[in-house]
Amino acid sequence: MFFFGIHLPELLPKDDDRFRLFQFLHKTLAYSLLALVILHVAGALKHRYFDKDRRTDVLPRII
Repeated sequence: MFFFGIHLPELLPKDDDRFRLFQFLHKTLAYSLLALVILHVAGALKHRYFDKDRRTDVLPRII
């Protein structure tokens, strides 16, 4: 395997079952992280605009 012009040896033998498992885990964890980021931003916006939370440590007003 070439990586930026350097030949790297294979660390693990090829295994289709493990590949499918790690591919599934990678996709599931990526979407889970995306969902957590979206929920976090939504919660911050809720506190700022719906709860009228005027503390300076929650989304300080830039304008």
